[in-house]
Amino acid sequence: MDSDIDTEDYNLVYSEDSGSETDIDLENHYFYAKNVKAEGIEDSLKCFQTVLILEDGVKTIWGYKALKQIIKINFALAKFLQELYEVTLQALKQNNNKRLWFKTNLKLGWLYFGKRDFKNVSMVIKELRKDSTLNGKSDENKAKSLLLEVNALEMQLFIEQKQLKKFKALYEESLNIEVVLTNSDIIAIIKGKECGGKMYLQEQQYEKACQDFYAAFKNYYISANSRKIICLKYVLLTNMLTNSEINPFDSPEARPYEDLPELVALKNLFLAYNANDIRLFDKILQQNRENIMNDSFIKEHIEELWDNIKVRMAVRLAKSYTKIRIPYVATELNVTSEEAEHILVKCILNGMILGKIDQVNQILIIFQQQDNSVKYQALTRWCNSVDRSLKNVISKFN
Repeated sequence: MDSDIDTEDYNLVYSEDSGSETDIDLENHYFYAKNVKAEGIEDSLKCFQTVLILEDGVKTIWGYKALKQIIKINFALAKFLQELYEVTLQALKQNNNKRLWFKTNLKLGWLYFGKRDFKNVSMVIKELRKDSTLNGKSDENKAKSLLLEVNALEMQLFIEQKQLKKFKALYEESLNIEVVLTNSDIIAIIKGKECGGKMYLQEQQYEKACQDFYAAFKNYYISANSRKIICLKYVLLTNMLTNSEINPFDSPEARPYEDLPELVALKNLFLAYNANDIRLFDKILQQNRENIMNDSFIKEHIEELWDNIKVRMAVRLAKSYTKIRIPYVATELNVTSEEAEHILVKCILNGMILGKIDQVNQILIIFQQQDNSVKYQALTRWCNSVDRSLKNVISKFN
C-alpha cells in the first residue's frame, strides 16, 4: 500500500521545526512528485530526489517519505520488473494465451528501450514480427493495430540508432496502413507525428519538426502519457532552431507544465536565446548541463544553437555601427578575436552583413545598406536589358 501516512517510527530523528518555510517547501515538493508519479514513475524519480537535496543534510519526515518512494521506483524500474515480465511471458506461452503474450512482450520491448538496451529491443521486435497474431484474419483491424504498435517501437529504435533510411521506409509504410486506432499513444507516436518530428529534426527541416512535435504533445496530453513532456522539450528546441519567438507555453495545453523541474532549464534557455543574451545562455547551460544534455536529440543541436546565437548577436552589433573593432565583437560574443572574425566572415558570405574585414587593423567595415526597393528596381532594369539583348540575338539568327 502506497500511503502518505506512515505510523512506523523506525527510530529516526526528524527536524522539530515542522512549521518552518523550509519544511513547507519540502512538503510541497513531495506532493508535487506524487502527482508526477501518477502520470509516469520515471519522471517522478528526479522530483523525489529534489526533496532529498532540499533537506541539505537535515532529516525530515518528507525526506524519509521521498526516500521510500525512490526505493519503490528503482525497484520497479530495475531488473525485478524485467524478470517479472519474463516469467509472465513464459507462463502465457505455456497457456497459449497469444494475445496477452504479444502485448506483454511489447511492454518488455518498451522497457528495454527505456533502458537503452537496444540489442534486446531488436530481439523482442524480431520475435513479435514472427508471431501469428499479426496475421489475424478474424480481426484484421486489431492485427493492423498491433502491427503499428510494433512499428512504433522499431521506428523509435531506428531514430536512436540514426538509421534514417530504414526509419523513413517504415514510417511511410505505417502512415499507409488503414486502421481504426483506439490507442492514443500509438496515434501520438505515428499518426500524431512524434516520429515524423524526429525525422524532420535529423533532416534539419525544423519548422516541420516543430509542427509534428507539437501535434504529438497534444495527443500525449489527451492520453495523459508522460511522453508529452519529452515532446514539449522538442517543441522548445525546434522553436529555437527556427528562430521563432513564439513561446510554446502561451498555449493552454502547455501552460500547466512550464514550471516542471525538467522543463524549467530548457525554458530559461529558450528565453535567453530569444533575448540574444549569450552570457545568460552560457550560464544556464553550464548550471543545467546534465538536465539539458541527457537527451541525445537536444545534445546534438546545442552546438548549432550556440552558432546561431553568436551570428544573431554579430548581426545586431553590425546594425549599430559603420565601423566596429573585431576585439570588441569578441568581447560581446564572449569568444576569442579569431572566433569573432570567423563568425563575421560567415555573416558576410551569407549576406547577413554587408561589409568587409580589414584584417590588418582588425576592423569590420559595414557598407551603407541600400533600400530594398532601389535594389529591386536595379535588378528589374538589368533583367529587362538581358531580355532585350537575347531577343536581338534571336532575331539576327532568324
